[in-house]
Amino acid sequence: MLRSFRASLPLILVIMTAGSDGQQGWGVNYSPSSVCALKGSTVKISCTVKYPHDHQLRSVYWTKHAVTDGEAPDLCSDPDKTGRVQCVRADKDTSSITLTAVTEADKHIYYCRFTTDVEGGKWTGIPGVQLDVTDLQVETQQTVVEGDSVTLSCKSSCSLPEETTFIWSRNTKTINEGIRTKNQLQLWSVRGSDAGYYQCAVGGNEHLISPAVYVKVGRVYGLWKSGVNYSPSYVCALKGSTVKISCTSTYSVYGYQLIQSVSTKPAVTGEEPPDLCTDTDIRGGIQCVSEDKNTLIITLTAVTEADKHIYYCRFRDTQNNRWTVIPGARLDVTDLQVETKQCVKEGDSVTLSCKSSCSLPEETTFIWYRNTERLTGETLNNQLQLQSVSHSDAGEYRCAARGKAGERLNSPPVYLSVEYPPKSVSVSVSGSAVIVSGDSVTLSCSSNSNPPALNFSRLKDETSVGSGRIFSISNISSDHSGEYKCRARNKHGEKHSDPVMLNVMYPPRNVSVFINGSAVIVSGDSVTLSCSSDSNPPAVNFTWFKDNQSSAVGSGQSFSALDSGRYYCEAENKYGSQRSESVSVTEGVQRSALLTLTGVVAGCGGLIFIIIFIIVFICVKRRRAAGSEAVEQKQSADSTDDTYTALDPASRRSADVYSKIPSVGSRAPDDETYTALELQSRSSEYETLQVAGASADPH
Repeated sequence: MLRSFRASLPLILVIMTAGSDGQQGWGVNYSPSSVCALKGSTVKISCTVKYPHDHQLRSVYWTKHAVTDGEAPDLCSDPDKTGRVQCVRADKDTSSITLTAVTEADKHIYYCRFTTDVEGGKWTGIPGVQLDVTDLQVETQQTVVEGDSVTLSCKSSCSLPEETTFIWSRNTKTINEGIRTKNQLQLWSVRGSDAGYYQCAVGGNEHLISPAVYVKVGRVYGLWKSGVNYSPSYVCALKGSTVKISCTSTYSVYGYQLIQSVSTKPAVTGEEPPDLCTDTDIRGGIQCVSEDKNTLIITLTAVTEADKHIYYCRFRDTQNNRWTVIPGARLDVTDLQVETKQCVKEGDSVTLSCKSSCSLPEETTFIWYRNTERLTGETLNNQLQLQSVSHSDAGEYRCAARGKAGERLNSPPVYLSVEYPPKSVSVSVSGSAVIVSGDSVTLSCSSNSNPPALNFSRLKDETSVGSGRIFSISNISSDHSGEYKCRARNKHGEKHSDPVMLNVMYPPRNVSVFINGSAVIVSGDSVTLSCSSDSNPPAVNFTWFKDNQSSAVGSGQSFSALDSGRYYCEAENKYGSQRSESVSVTEGVQRSALLTLTGVVAGCGGLIFIIIFIIVFICVKRRRAAGSEAVEQKQSADSTDDTYTALDPASRRSADVYSKIPSVGSRAPDDETYTALELQSRSSEYETLQVAGASADPH
């Protein structure tokens, strides 16, 4: 029994909102995202909340109201739902709600709402989980006649999961006959015993059964329920194949005799049905063979959809009554279809199934092809498994089936697309093989990817210079020289190309002349001039000219000028030439005179240096001697009273002591020093004074 009926759908990420969608750091995962539940079943829904790491979760609860502010009612604490609603916290961030014995009143959208410790941290997960509640109903023709086919469908008001299985019962007893496809039961060539009350239920929830619907089977004159064995009683044949059906009488001992005719429908009137074996207007390609008087075989070649019928044998009794024997043999005709994901990512695994609209015989073998290449041997399995696919697995896939008769019938092709990130990224340069300044150049980026790369970035020396698969440069210059590569990107990844060198050729420019040494030329000597330029390829021809002269005066990157004047050079490569500005070379004095003058100047300079040195030396020596004499005179004056260093003749007496005598210069102790004194009023008594420690020549 189905205790917990849930839609098996993938999880979806739901953005949490508080007045607006898309708040970063908030979210809810719902599982499942929608539910179609049977009335009376149990439903469980769970949610996992997401919130910023700096928040603390306070509460999680379930509600039917998508409020963005304020409070919403908590279903888990609703007293009206006590006993039928249960809420459980599986962990800190996960909560589930379980509803038992759901009814139509439970149809709603259920939201997970939570709060955090931050003010205003109340959030509701949008769009929530949609719960639909349905019951089961049997739909069919309620009146049929023997020999007819009838289809019964188990209907619901919402889509039950794909894996749902259906159980059928007649008069409360489970039935296994008939052909089941999804929610349908097909009964072919019904009999009177097929009449009764039919009900359906879902596997695992058999107690939730649909109301009963009665099917009435009426009887038709001219039908016989027994007396013939059909082999096989059911055939699922591939379109274009050959089908063989036989019927054998079991009543021949009682005088019943098979008639060599086969009808596609039971006779509901007294008219004789058409004989397929003799009426070529009905269908061509039919062969009827009687192996013996009790067995009739019909063979249909190249069957089509039009051959889908129930085929019957007819016989007559001893009174020449003719009977159509039911239930007959049913023929289904199908073609093959390859079913698979039509787009996978490289590295994924994929399963391809060879499908038919009816069940092929168990002994049917299958063969697989990719782009007409056979992939495997024959297999009884109708599936092809491809593990870790690569881009080489992309292509058109077909399946073929081989039956007992040996026919091999192919399905229409189905293309399998394998997506992968860019591979083999490269840059190509269009235009001339040699790029010259002023040309136009186009760089194209190509890659092998699926889906095709739509995002191309162009890099020059690791710096982005634009986007787009094509990069065109008009009037190219040397500034465009460098390594170029492109980056191709699609939704699965990106890849860089190998670099391509763009080498732009251009004629000489920025031509200039440099003078090595002095620009003054001396008679008998020369001045060296050098010519430089910027060009690609480097200039190979350098020609030297002198102003006001039409003919060249030299060649080569260096030139020795012997005469004064203004000189310039012209640099040339295969793409052009350019001349420099002129430089002046002036004429100076003769070298010998220059050398003589230099020597004289040097000699005079040396002599002057020597004289200055001697003067400085004498001055230093005298200053030191003067200092020593002053010290000695001071010491002598302090030790004796007859030494006078100063005289005042205006008011002196014979007993005066003269304390100061001005001296001229600094003298050695043994020099005779005379000090002339200008006396304002001197007597003849003092004409000459002899300074202590000195002597004077007598007059």
